[in-house]
Amino acid sequence: MLLNGVEIEHTNMRDVFLARTALGDKPLLICDGETLTYTDADERSNRVASTLIEYGVGKGDVVATFMYNSVDHAAVWYACVKLGAIFASLNVSLAPNELVYSLGDTNAKVLIVDNDLIDVYKEARPNFTHQPVEILWRGSNTNGFIPFDNLYEGDNVLPDVEIAPNDPMSIIYTGGSTSMPKGVLAPHLHYIGAAERYKEITQSQPDDVHFANSHFFHVGGQQFGVMGPLYC
Repeated sequence: MLLNGVEIEHTNMRDVFLARTALGDKPLLICDGETLTYTDADERSNRVASTLIEYGVGKGDVVATFMYNSVDHAAVWYACVKLGAIFASLNVSLAPNELVYSLGDTNAKVLIVDNDLIDVYKEARPNFTHQPVEILWRGSNTNGFIPFDNLYEGDNVLPDVEIAPNDPMSIIYTGGSTSMPKGVLAPHLHYIGAAERYKEITQSQPDDVHFANSHFFHVGGQQFGVMGPLYC
């Protein structure tokens, strides 16, 4: 398939990820002192995807996160990519009313909350327009939330899903500087095209290390930290 005059090997990020699993023990992501290899990412995302299916998540459903960057956060996104679910990472700086609006906009079936953000979340919670399955990341007292580690108890099995280039892959929110954050629905082919452009600009080689200092909810963190290096 030609994309902007460039012959691309894969037309969705699931196929890209599955092809890259051949890199095995090579580091895919180093975040906050933890290293996630391609093999680790493959297994973790399979297990998370299997558990999400048990929670009722299927292709086209939204999984939202309200959490800081981590290898666990990345594993959730890769699970969504494999499952055909839509990943919606919410800005960790949202005020309670903004969180109510953004979560309602996603209509997420599952929400993963960072324990460091639990106070904001609990303030917003009574005003939610729907009730997602709630999972708590890095918290010893789960207060009725599902512990994050439960996600890794699923089977190490790749979901059987067909994904087209224009199937939605994520919702990216604007900063909300003039009003409430606006959600942009981005398809798999968006990430392919952005990664090809990223590869062209950076002249990336397989042994390069890419540095990113943005959150996963931001396009910079997504492209420079997660999907660009994976693609390249």
